[in-house]
Amino acid sequence: SDQDSLRGRYVRYNSTGQDTAATLPTFWVPLTQPNYLATLTEFHNFTPTLTNEFRLGFNRYSQVYAVGNQKFPGLDAFPNLTIDDLGINIGADPNAPQETIQNLYQVTDNVSWLKGRHTLSLGGDFRKYISPQSFTQRGRGDYEWDTMENYLLDNIPYFGERTTGNFIYYGDQILFGAYANDSWRLRPNLTVNLGLRYERTTIPYGERLQTVNATSNVPGLITFGEPKVQNFNFEPRVGIAYSPGRSGNTSVRAGFGINYDKLF
Repeated sequence: SDQDSLRGRYVRYNSTGQDTAATLPTFWVPLTQPNYLATLTEFHNFTPTLTNEFRLGFNRYSQVYAVGNQKFPGLDAFPNLTIDDLGINIGADPNAPQETIQNLYQVTDNVSWLKGRHTLSLGGDFRKYISPQSFTQRGRGDYEWDTMENYLLDNIPYFGERTTGNFIYYGDQILFGAYANDSWRLRPNLTVNLGLRYERTTIPYGERLQTVNATSNVPGLITFGEPKVQNFNFEPRVGIAYSPGRSGNTSVRAGFGINYDKLF
């Protein structure tokens, strides 16, 4: 209708290639990174001077570095074997397997209201992140010999390390933001902007698990505790736009604001 407008969008994009980080091509594997984006937006005109924009959004990003199905006698996974005098590494991508997945759900609403000399804007933003990540360094084992002879004679490598387990870090968190702004036209050549924004971002789930290391606390030296959420991140904004005289050939602008950075 004349008062409502509904728009939607869906995008799927696959980035394909090959993981060539391994020295030998026989260990190269396909690398696929699918991305999804979907939005639904509804615009509503309550009056000629009062409008609303409501938006739903979803975004998914996936990056998975896999390994091939090669087998190694006596081990449950093919390790990385380095022979120094040959300058060769036998095995898959040394950083594989690992994966990063992020699902983002978002709800946003913005209101615009023209009232006399005032242009008022206000709205809110809610985001839910679900983000499991997995990377265990040397999860398949790294072993290094100085010569091929020592390897063939089954001598102990001068470097050997393998990490047990396949732990997943969850970067799940929630962001909430709200704002109000007034663009006030005091005179035909002078406009003042006054605004305030509030943001609250929760601590990622994986960060909150630091308390499991509390048995390692050393009084006065180090304490493993749960990071605290910042609950008072208010962000004031002040600005002016001024055109001296009546020619309109010159514009003077100034502003001040406080912002908070976020770690995702």
